[in-house]
Amino acid sequence: MSEFLGADTAQLRELSKAFANSAQRFTTQASMLSALVSPLRSWRGPDAARFTHTATAVHVPLLRRTAANLSEVAAQLKVQADEQDKASSAAGLGGPGGAGHPQSTNGAAEELQSKLDGMTPAEREAYLKSPAFKDWAAQHPEEAKKVLDAMADSGQIQFADGGYAAFLKDYWLLAAMREAGIDPDKWDPSRGYAYNRDTIAAVYKYYGELYLQDPRMQWAGFAHMVGPGLDAGFADVRMMRDVARTLLQGGAVGDFVVPGMSPLTPEQWLALANMTDAEAAVFETSLLEMQQEIFNDIGYQHQAFADGGMDEINRLVRAGVVDDPLSIQAWQNFNTGTPESLAAGTMNMANFEQNVVIANNYDAMRGRGPQGEAFTLAMSIVGTPSIPGAQSYSQANPLILHPTPESVPVGPFGPWGPHVDVPNPWHDDVVVETPLPDGNIADRDQRWEFITNDTYPAYMELANDPDRLREIIERQVTDQGYQDAVDSNRLINRWESVAEQLVVGDGNPFDGK
Repeated sequence: MSEFLGADTAQLRELSKAFANSAQRFTTQASMLSALVSPLRSWRGPDAARFTHTATAVHVPLLRRTAANLSEVAAQLKVQADEQDKASSAAGLGGPGGAGHPQSTNGAAEELQSKLDGMTPAEREAYLKSPAFKDWAAQHPEEAKKVLDAMADSGQIQFADGGYAAFLKDYWLLAAMREAGIDPDKWDPSRGYAYNRDTIAAVYKYYGELYLQDPRMQWAGFAHMVGPGLDAGFADVRMMRDVARTLLQGGAVGDFVVPGMSPLTPEQWLALANMTDAEAAVFETSLLEMQQEIFNDIGYQHQAFADGGMDEINRLVRAGVVDDPLSIQAWQNFNTGTPESLAAGTMNMANFEQNVVIANNYDAMRGRGPQGEAFTLAMSIVGTPSIPGAQSYSQANPLILHPTPESVPVGPFGPWGPHVDVPNPWHDDVVVETPLPDGNIADRDQRWEFITNDTYPAYMELANDPDRLREIIERQVTDQGYQDAVDSNRLINRWESVAEQLVVGDGNPFDGK
């Protein structure tokens, strides 16, 4: 029987990650403490000066030294895990002299450095854009980054708008996917919800983990909190069609829809109900593509910040990879770490997400003829928030009806003879608030107004109670906690309330009160 020598490398890497996360928390606390006491605005005098000096000269440095020590241990554990894997691989191949012995880290970096040193600047740029380099860098990401960072900093390779910039984006995107446990080869929105359901969950749990590791990443916490509701929406795309069919077959809608009493016209109800599987798949794919685009344009930036702080964000900015002013300002806000700047950063990143990254996706989905308008209106009706205290779109933007006419005909024969239209004094006072939305969530202006006036304030109120927010996220990043949150937002579990929204009673406008 063979005797196992060495360490369990998976456990070493988990331990390394735990030390790294702890280091990040100490760094965050140091930054927040420094920001809070420099300067103190509400306390003046000798005692305040002594307190500030102690905090900045003793406590902040101690926190930073502790973070540095933890980071060093984390790095050592990772090195030990890598060396153990290499030793095990070499042993399996007959020792150092065996065929296929893995190349050392230094050897791989030296190989790349030597190759690039022997090229002209134009040749280097062409090589960095080649499939051969991309394949090599995928096998040696850390070595590639070490060499390319140094060469870009020294001006030996083009910093922006070239192969180095493309490498940086790929490096951090793949790092984010590894951290989230996502296989990039299996993330394919075109294959629908069922195929991608594990990846969908991994994305939203990853955002939650980012917040838990560093509470400055408040947009990540925001994205995590809305995730279960969106996940439920992805799952219910085809069910919305089934709901429309059920209502039509039961005679609840169609010719019985009173004009103005449902956002969907009879024609739109029919368009929604008559969608084929292929047509439903188009909308399902569109929603899944939105999630992927947000991760590809925003998620990876968080991994860069988690691993390298503002130095890496600034590197991405200098390379032109991160170039939108909203995103750049958001990271400056997050790095500052004060409550006001975190709130501003969350708003800036949400603005970038909604009005830059996925705005065109919503427009395209709504623009798919009667079915597009019908589907996005149905989304507006049945969508539910997954943030405590937040309202649905219908609740925040209810359809208000005025059941009395604007004017009343006055004359001996009423409207059928000579008369004068007299303004009705009751028109503006007698109103009915329906449980239906006045608008379409696919409209970018209406959607952004809804987010800024309701969803964002509800999240920020929760963020201002960090213990409660952490408790919710810690529960929802577990497999069972996340699934419970998704299930609570599924249509099948909200059918009675949704049915009341889709059809307002028997056509009596006062049923909507």
